[in-house]
Amino acid sequence: MAEGDLGGFGDARLRRVGAQLLAAMRAAPTMCLHALASDRNESIRFGRFLDNAAVSADAMLVHAGRLTGQRAAGRHVLAIQDTTELHFASHAGSKRGFGSAGNGDDIGLLIHPTVAVDAACGGVIGLVGAQVINRTAGKAAARRGRAAGDKESRRWLSGAEPADTPMLKAFNTRLEGRTALLKNPHGADTLAWFAWIVARLGGWAGYTSKGYTPPGPKTIARGLAKLDSMTEGWHLARSDHVRLP
Repeated sequence: MAEGDLGGFGDARLRRVGAQLLAAMRAAPTMCLHALASDRNESIRFGRFLDNAAVSADAMLVHAGRLTGQRAAGRHVLAIQDTTELHFASHAGSKRGFGSAGNGDDIGLLIHPTVAVDAACGGVIGLVGAQVINRTAGKAAARRGRAAGDKESRRWLSGAEPADTPMLKAFNTRLEGRTALLKNPHGADTLAWFAWIVARLGGWAGYTSKGYTPPGPKTIARGLAKLDSMTEGWHLARSDHVRLP
């Protein structure tokens, strides 16, 4: 997993062009491909790269999140999130497929990234994930009449949810016992639910009744270390580089 590219995309050529595009974006803070490219051929190459069916924002975000996870290992990390608006008011005649931006008039997008920051020094570790919101459905119904999952404010909760939720749910099922006392008592995808899984991986018995001690910092540390290695195995098993019989 390389630091200087946007992802593998299952093709060495796509990885190479992605790395070139990333280097160009670092050198010139612009979203215009023509401005990023050194010549017309490179501009065409960047355009074809982004149009390729194997290249997606989700694949780039997963790649970035995994790199951030590696760099964040062993640190006290803060997950900082906020929403940024991209307005294309001066390009309304040439842009297609965009909804309205935050002001309700200009076309554009809303991007909601989650960034990992080192709590000790304040340095940025990397991108955890991001949500791209395109308001193409028109004006939403009254806020009070919509379910919580249908509201845009849901992005603040989604930014805190782990990207590997299916993996964690599989782990949770294996760690739960047959009795009610050994079931994870917390709501799925919550921080308490995640902490229960980590504690069990660290060797905690799982009982909370009188006479049993709660998991301590050493147990949590062991659980996080074990979770890290298991996560790497999960990703490897699901990658294009492994072919299971």
